[in-house]
Amino acid sequence: MNAVAQRLPLAGAAEAAWRALRPEFRLDRSRIHLANFFLASPPAVVRTAADHWRARLDADPQLLETFLLGDLAELGSGVSAESPYLQAKAAMAGYLGAPAEEVAFVPSTTSGLALVYNGLSIPAGAEMVLTHDAHYSHHQAMHRAAEKTGAAVRKCALYRDPARATREEILDRVRAALTPRTRCLGLTWVSSRTGVKLPLPEIATVVADANRDRDEADRCLLVVDGVQGFGAEDHDAARLGGDFFIAGAHKWFLGPAGTGVVHGRARAWRQISPTIPSFEIDATLHACWRGNRPLPATRASYFAPGGFTDYANVFALTETAGFHLRIGRSAIAARIRELNTRLRQELAETPGIRLLTPRNPAMAGGLVCFQISGRGAGEVVAALGAHRIRAATSPYAGATVRMGAGIVNSHDEIDRAIATVRLIAARPA
Repeated sequence: MNAVAQRLPLAGAAEAAWRALRPEFRLDRSRIHLANFFLASPPAVVRTAADHWRARLDADPQLLETFLLGDLAELGSGVSAESPYLQAKAAMAGYLGAPAEEVAFVPSTTSGLALVYNGLSIPAGAEMVLTHDAHYSHHQAMHRAAEKTGAAVRKCALYRDPARATREEILDRVRAALTPRTRCLGLTWVSSRTGVKLPLPEIATVVADANRDRDEADRCLLVVDGVQGFGAEDHDAARLGGDFFIAGAHKWFLGPAGTGVVHGRARAWRQISPTIPSFEIDATLHACWRGNRPLPATRASYFAPGGFTDYANVFALTETAGFHLRIGRSAIAARIRELNTRLRQELAETPGIRLLTPRNPAMAGGLVCFQISGRGAGEVVAALGAHRIRAATSPYAGATVRMGAGIVNSHDEIDRAIATVRLIAARPA
C-alpha cells in the first residue's frame, strides 16, 4: 500500500496527502472522475490481493473446496480459520460492526435485495411499504416477492422537496406510512435519485415503536438498501437499526466487482427462507446435505448463495476493509463530505441550476443531484464528457445529473467541474 495512505489516520489531512493517494488507482488521469457511486476502481492493494488468490486457484483449483467446504470426508470437520473466505467474512463483519455469523456474502445490492425479499413470507392481506425514490432493483425485488404471496405493495414519499428534506419531516412520514398491516418497510440510506441521506437510527426507533405490541410473526421488518452510504459514511452499518442491511462492495467501498454483503439480525434471519443453496458449510449444513434433510432455522451462512463465482474477488475484501481502516474511516467520510458539500453549495448558487440534494451535510450523502433549466440530463452529461468530466444521469423519471466526489478527487478537480457546469448552464438552451 502507498506509504502516504498509512499516514492518514485523521480527518482534515493535507490536500497533498490525498493527492499522493491517487496512484493507488488505475483511473485515467486525463479525466475528472465524478461518477464514483457507480462502479469502483479498486486500489492497488485490492487488485493485488484478487490477483494473488486468482493465481493460486488457477494453479490448484481444488484449494477452493478446502477454503469453502473443509474436509467433506469427515462430517463436521469444518473449514479452517485460515480460509480466506472466513477471513474476508471476519473483516467485513468488523467493518460493519457485527458478529461474523450475522453476515452473508452476495454478488451485489440487487441480488441481495432479491434474495431477502424472495425469502420472506409476507401473507396475503398484509402489506410491504417502499419509498418512491427506491432504485428499480428494490422496486422489482419487493413486487416480485409480493406477487408470490398476494401481499400488497404500497409506496410512500418521505419528503415533498428533496432539497429541503428534514429529519422531522421524514420521521413524521414514516410514522404515517406504517399501519398494523405493514410487515416490511424498504428504505434507501442514500437515494441515488436525489442524494438525500435518511436518518436511519431515528427511523429504526419509529419502526421499533410500531412493533412494540406486536407478536413476533407480525413485526414490521426494516430492510435497508445501503449501497450509496457503505464506504462513504463513518457508521457501523449493522448498528443503524435495520433488520437487514444490504450493500454492494464495489461502489464507495472500493471493492472488486461482483461482491457485496447482507447483514441481518439473528431474529430477522429466522424469518428468511434461503433461495439458493449455500456453499458455506458448517456441521449442521453438512449433515443436511448428506442426509438430504431440510435446514433448520435460517442463519446468514445458509442464506449466502452458493455456486462457482469469482471467489478471488470475495477473498480480496479482506484487503478492501483494511484499506479503509488504515486510512481511517472517519477521514474517508470527512473527505467525501468536504468535497461534495462544496460542490452542492456552489451549484446551488448558480443561476439556472436546480439542486435536488440538501445543502445540509447531515441530510446528504456523497451524491450531488441537479438539473439545468432547459437542458436534459443526458445532454448535460454529454457536455461534461466533452470536457473530460465523468458524470451520470439517474435512471428515474425526471432524470437528474449526478456527481459524486470520492477520495480519488482533488479540490482542483471540483473547481474545474463547477466552472464547467456553470459554463453549460450559461449557454443559451
